[in-house]
Amino acid sequence: MESSNGNEEKSFKNWDELAANMKVSDLLLHKADPKTETPDTFLTIRSDLTIRRTLDTLNVHDLIALPVTHYETGKFLGFVDVLDIMAFLLSTWRIRGASIWDPSHFPAAKFFETPIAQVINFSGQDGTYVIRESASIGELIHLFCIPVLHRRLHRVAVISSGGQGKGKTRKAQKSEEKIINVLTQSDLVALLFRQRHLLSSELLKGTVKSLHLSRPCISVRLDSPFVDALDTLVRNHISGLALTDHEFHFSGSFSASDLRGAKLDTFTFFDHSVTAFLAKGTSSRGKGPAIRCGVSSTLEEVLRFVVTERIHRIFVSDEFDHPIGVISLGDILTLVNFEGPTPPSSLDGDDGGSSSSSTTHKRPSSDADAKDASAEDKGPAKKRRRQA
Repeated sequence: MESSNGNEEKSFKNWDELAANMKVSDLLLHKADPKTETPDTFLTIRSDLTIRRTLDTLNVHDLIALPVTHYETGKFLGFVDVLDIMAFLLSTWRIRGASIWDPSHFPAAKFFETPIAQVINFSGQDGTYVIRESASIGELIHLFCIPVLHRRLHRVAVISSGGQGKGKTRKAQKSEEKIINVLTQSDLVALLFRQRHLLSSELLKGTVKSLHLSRPCISVRLDSPFVDALDTLVRNHISGLALTDHEFHFSGSFSASDLRGAKLDTFTFFDHSVTAFLAKGTSSRGKGPAIRCGVSSTLEEVLRFVVTERIHRIFVSDEFDHPIGVISLGDILTLVNFEGPTPPSSLDGDDGGSSSSSTTHKRPSSDADAKDASAEDKGPAKKRRRQA
């Protein structure tokens, strides 16, 4: 089967065989923009870059998130996305005690000059997880589906496998590990859609209802204050809400994708409605029609929706067009989670403690990294407690 960038993908008998034998490095060869069919562009930002310049970079390249590397060593520190920045903005606003009715009280200039290292994973959505390019697709899917990470982890950094030579200590291997790309849930679901012929007919033609594919969703009204909608995202550790009109009819969604075009005066929209923010507070190019499915929609139809429309979730509505559920990319991946060998147990952050090469692990932070990157896991928690 031909991929969108012209490279031929290997043939497999079924999805489990693909998951067990296709490598992460193979998937990287087939990453491409589905609309332009151009190869994926891999970008990183330095930890000393300001929030202002980070927002500009995200906007120019129409991205939601970027990997951050140490400004001196080049070591991968973690991800920062638009929701992290907006959560940091909301937290700073409240800590400062600024009046929501008087934007002039907010120290905008100083805020936007903050080093991005202080914002890494502030929303708690994406931990600092990596996977080797030699790992299997099944192991990558398994990582996204681990219960403690499910619906929280959206992207992982891919590191080179060059440091796995014989006779090398674990410390020496780590010193040679470099981030070479990023893989997301969207990349895996796009692969699943291209290779959907490998799925059983029972699964592919199964409905949202029969597969128990959806889960309850959270919704806000279109005229709700933008600050309330943003706070709902942050406090619930989710990246998307359903929007409804005054009669609870589905009217669209509000998500991290809408925040990627946020302007520098976004805080002035805190007391405006969600509708006003979407109209004037963001320049996001991801705005599109309200897309939803029904309980009778099939998995194949859901896959086509999320891949062709380039969305990260699809809401489910009833016969009255009321939102009753949501299907995330993580929910889809759970259906095809490869039940093969379990990935190495270094996900607890201790890096496994052995000289053998681990496939997936959480990147531990050294004392220096914790100081520069605001302790990716502990920092945000402290800030949230202080905010409370």
